[in-house]
Amino acid sequence: MPTVEIRADIGNITNILNDGVGALIPHTFMQVIGPDGTKTTVGFKPLNEGSILSPGQVADDTIHQFDATSGQIQITDQQYRDLMDYIDRMKNNPPVYDIIGGEQCASWAVNGLRDAGIISGAIAPQGIALYD
Repeated sequence: MPTVEIRADIGNITNILNDGVGALIPHTFMQVIGPDGTKTTVGFKPLNEGSILSPGQVADDTIHQFDATSGQIQITDQQYRDLMDYIDRMKNNPPVYDIIGGEQCASWAVNGLRDAGIISGAIAPQGIALYD
């Protein structure tokens, strides 16, 4: 059965200061495992790295470290296909990355789950339900 897992690198300023490892800006991404076991690990980020407003891109996050996870969530074959379609659409026509008031990594991942019918609504970064 296919699965999706939401992962987050919430960052750790202490690690950055001590050994240069970690992320100052948190990052959320997803790993999707298909019915055949194929893994796709992607996230949404600014094309201009470190920018809070930039053209966006969907990029491979296979080697991105994480320190928080949803755990694997079982999804149907149809939800898997719909989620992979969402990822492909966003790779081909990514939205603008806007960390203040638009699409950013966490909202992109949640919107993918909503688009595929895995959850019923999207949550704004402040925790306000945008729609059901």
